[in-house]
Amino acid sequence: MTGPATERELILRREVPFPRTLVWKAMTEPEHVNRWWGPNGFRNEASTMDFRVGGAWDFALVAPDGSRHPNHSVFKEITPPSRLVFDHGDGERMWFEMTVTLEETARGTLITLRQLYPTREARDEVVNKYGAKEGGEQHLAKLEAYLVHGTVNDELDLKFERVVDVSPERVFKAWTTPKHLMPWFCPKPYRTIECEIDLKPGGKFFVQMADPEGNKLPAMPGCYLEIIPDRKLVWTSALGAGYRPHDPASAPRFFTAVLTFEPHGDGGCRYTATALHATRAHAAAHEKMGFTQGWGKALEQLVEYSKTTHMD
Repeated sequence: MTGPATERELILRREVPFPRTLVWKAMTEPEHVNRWWGPNGFRNEASTMDFRVGGAWDFALVAPDGSRHPNHSVFKEITPPSRLVFDHGDGERMWFEMTVTLEETARGTLITLRQLYPTREARDEVVNKYGAKEGGEQHLAKLEAYLVHGTVNDELDLKFERVVDVSPERVFKAWTTPKHLMPWFCPKPYRTIECEIDLKPGGKFFVQMADPEGNKLPAMPGCYLEIIPDRKLVWTSALGAGYRPHDPASAPRFFTAVLTFEPHGDGGCRYTATALHATRAHAAAHEKMGFTQGWGKALEQLVEYSKTTHMD
């Protein structure tokens, strides 16, 4: 290897609101790691793992176009549940040395991935040509999504993530207080004209939207499933208040929303929204309706509202 280590490394970090032992389990047990490993759209197949120092981990990383990319790693250091080191390549050559560290924090676990390449040129090539930084960030986001709701399914789930310069506390308040939700919830020129929130598991979540002409859009009450103040909301359109199931014939499709609000930087928030669906057709229809664009626009309106409104 040539050149100082700082010129040959790529470092990625992400703090997740889960205990270190759980993160370690998700990163080192095949039945878990194979369900989230890789950038968006990729999946693992034909995986075998001999989890010991000197043991090998082999798998095929399958790209969205169906192409298969062999991966081969050899474990060099295993220190549960805080540190993991392995050489990673394709079986013919070593691409980089990966060091994974898990540090306990006040709100969970800080994950650090350090990839050390043989040369600065090798590092720069994977960053600039293959998007290693963006892929690594997607990789960690998929890990957190798996920890949040136990699965990652690119065919059934719609997801987007943004970093905004508004605190998680203000984002949470904007999501959970009717008078603060109504001004931003749907992309303009559509409006929210009614909102009911009973903020407890099993409680009612109802929003009535109207088009620019004032016509009410179809709406059904949803149900809160999980609430972690200032950090997480989970609700579903498949149930009404008190966990009462809706008649499947009453709506074309249902989904469950998982929202997480992580502290980021100096007073900011990493905002992640995931919509879980029962079928690929439902997910595709939701995306066609404008999930990414619509929820992204609504978030922009939330940020603008929270910056210009006294929310105490």
